[in-house]
Amino acid sequence: MAPQIAHPDLKRVPMAKGGYGRWLRPFLENRAVSGPVRTFPQAERPLLEAQEIQSLLVVPVFVDGILWGFLGVDDCRRKRSFGPEEEALLRAVAEALARTLGLQAVAEGIEDEAILAYLRELGFPLGQGFLLGRPGPLSHRALSHRGGVLP
Repeated sequence: MAPQIAHPDLKRVPMAKGGYGRWLRPFLENRAVSGPVRTFPQAERPLLEAQEIQSLLVVPVFVDGILWGFLGVDDCRRKRSFGPEEEALLRAVAEALARTLGLQAVAEGIEDEAILAYLRELGFPLGQGFLLGRPGPLSHRALSHRGGVLP
């Protein structure tokens, strides 16, 4: 099987629409989704089977304590379960990736002082929303306004 990383059908697949809504709860609980694809619910199989994936291990990626995405590895040759050592290694890679890329969570939808206070309490360093400024043309002034930093 040729690498599929650049395949257009695999870009920006919404979790729920793609049949992967079940993954959200384990990810929010910092648990992996793993196992032979044939044991996954039917809704999750078409995209995976089209790539000839036999087994899959996917871990959540957190940025500033917020679920940012996920990272996975697959086995196209064997139907198998991944062990705790493999999961630990993939988690370490996901954490290193988030740190190396300098990923930061940006709070969105800040519309009033109560939301702003709550987000500060949670430790968000960056934010955007109507309270901080109305949407408008991308000008130097708009881009430099508060630098996106929570006041």
